[in-house]
Amino acid sequence: MQVLQPLIADGLRVSEVDISDSDELMQRYQMRIPVLQRTDSGAELDFPFDLAQVMDWLGDDLREEG
Repeated sequence: MQVLQPLIADGLRVSEVDISDSDELMQRYQMRIPVLQRTDSGAELDFPFDLAQVMDWLGDDLREEG
């Protein structure tokens, strides 16, 4: 996803999940995709979002690294 490229280039680790093979995930996410999910807290950020919103959502993690 293009909006994440500056963060990925700076070391953010991202795993992409294709939900089309899972009826459960398709039902859960439907019109919300793409959805970002934090592995530490499980918090989710639904589309639409921009880089500023992603950075705010990542908040403490980015401040600790910076």
